[in-house]
Amino acid sequence: MTIIAHVQTEWNQTDLSWNKTDYDNMDAVLLESSAIWTPAIFVIIGSKESLSFQLNDELIVTSNGNVKSMIQRYITFQCQIDFHKYPFDTQTCSFGFYKQDLYIFGSTLKANCEVNHVPANDYSIQGEWQLTGLYCHMRRDVNNATYYLYQVVVKRRSVYYVITVVFPMVLTSVMIPLVFLIPTKTGEKISYLVTMFTSTAIFLSYIR
Repeated sequence: MTIIAHVQTEWNQTDLSWNKTDYDNMDAVLLESSAIWTPAIFVIIGSKESLSFQLNDELIVTSNGNVKSMIQRYITFQCQIDFHKYPFDTQTCSFGFYKQDLYIFGSTLKANCEVNHVPANDYSIQGEWQLTGLYCHMRRDVNNATYYLYQVVVKRRSVYYVITVVFPMVLTSVMIPLVFLIPTKTGEKISYLVTMFTSTAIFLSYIR
């Protein structure tokens, strides 16, 4: 699954503040991220893996010491698929954001968790899957620090699989017992069964 995440990171560093009246009322400047301290943000993928989320090279610093970074990144991760109800299955993929060094500058990680519903007009997905839910939960790690875990619920579009997989199998299963309706004198019972079994075997090898 590939998503595009819009992340706005904001924290306060008093040592970067200044009196804007001394600098022609300059209220904000751009600083390179390598010149100041930046939080280490990671993206949790599933339950064990994580990857680093890089901030912008340039950060906005205001006169009161507020540092802000707004960035968009594509995040690609894999989901564990449960095929028990295939092709009528619903899968849940999860990812989250957490930040190291929570003790520095007394900062905390906050996120928008008001996404426990998915307006039908806000998302349009073409292809095999259909978005049915987007949920956010606050979790705690081993250090008792809070982070936010997002869950994306998608449902497989089953019409294609019903037509190409389910319907042919049901049709051949219904046609095989029809061999008992063929008169014995015609001598076509064996050839009919061989034809049906061969077509079923070829079809199973095709969809495997």
